[in-house]
Amino acid sequence: MTSSLPHDLAGLALMVFLLGLRHGMDPDHLATIDGLARYNGQNRPRLARWSGCFFSLGHGAIVTLVAGFVAATLHDGAAPQWLERVGAWVARMVERADRRARVASRVMGLAIAFLGIGIASLGMARLLSAQAAAVLAGAELPMGFGVAIIVVASFAVAMRLARPRPA
Repeated sequence: MTSSLPHDLAGLALMVFLLGLRHGMDPDHLATIDGLARYNGQNRPRLARWSGCFFSLGHGAIVTLVAGFVAATLHDGAAPQWLERVGAWVARMVERADRRARVASRVMGLAIAFLGIGIASLGMARLLSAQAAAVLAGAELPMGFGVAIIVVASFAVAMRLARPRPA
């Protein structure tokens, strides 16, 4: 197994560095850094400037420790049996969560799109027609409750549709 690894340590280090840079651009990492910076921006602006750096250092240290542990436990280039089982379990959980998130986001996206079209249509009707403006006058609060009910109902439908099917 080790014969398939590159013999040039500099090339291997460059490849790992480039893959790490690409990994750092994953949306979950960017969202985490953004969230940390925004959270600290109000109360601790000096810390907010360093949030990304601290996150990167901490995340890099954890990844390096895990990689070092895995490398230390390798025997003849084969991963330990427990690591393969854990990896398979994590992959199944990520796939299941990803499938649920995709279904839920599509249902919610459609609901929000239709709500937006409906609200825009009512606004245009009020703008273009005096009769529609008279009918819709004072209806903002009930319409707001209706929008909230539709959003909650579409979320419930999204969660129901995204529920894993029994095997």
